[in-house]
Amino acid sequence: MLMKTAILFFHNQKQQEAATKHWFKNANLNLRLAGMLIDETRKKLAASGLPVISFDSSLQKGQSFGEKLTNAIEDCFTKHSYEHFIVVGSDTPDLTSTELKKAAILLEQETCPIGLSKDGGMYLFGVSRTKFDANLFRDIEWCEKKNASSFMAYSAMAGHIAIVIGHKTDFDQAFQLEQVKNVIFQKIWLSIKYDGSPFPTEFPSKSLVDFHDLQPRRGPPVPSFS
Repeated sequence: MLMKTAILFFHNQKQQEAATKHWFKNANLNLRLAGMLIDETRKKLAASGLPVISFDSSLQKGQSFGEKLTNAIEDCFTKHSYEHFIVVGSDTPDLTSTELKKAAILLEQETCPIGLSKDGGMYLFGVSRTKFDANLFRDIEWCEKKNASSFMAYSAMAGHIAIVIGHKTDFDQAFQLEQVKNVIFQKIWLSIKYDGSPFPTEFPSKSLVDFHDLQPRRGPPVPSFS
């Protein structure tokens, strides 16, 4: 049986992502982290078992984010036979394959899954061929604090009932890696430690990141019984 739902992985190339995020003052760390986030996301998408269409910044057309995303979705519906797409980016390290499968089920039940970010944005949303209105979609306010509410208003106008499937933290600042408790943080530290790269000496303001803090700590003495 042919699958009706696919994933649209809409993201920047790692060089562009690193340049726009400014997680660290060290450009090499930004580039490495951007690459790791993209790679980790690809693994999660593959684990879902759903087809994945990658649409990185080299393929995107338009001036604004809204134009680029609208054009990407239209392109996918034109070139592929899928009836539904789950749209995700690369900045949610704790996204799970289970959520992606749940989103696919909801789309095929004619509802619109939405994953909400704690900053008022979204880390995941669904679109369906029969409900997608490019003109309305292009008008969504894509600023971080408004895009979830604006998307829900669009869904209502398009006749697509929105269902929230979860709340997560979009990874925009370095300290948020501690909040999501993802293995990526440990991988970064290990890669820096063992490939000979120097530790960063400066981090952005309000950053809680300290790679030295990731070193294993000794626990309390284990009582002995005689």
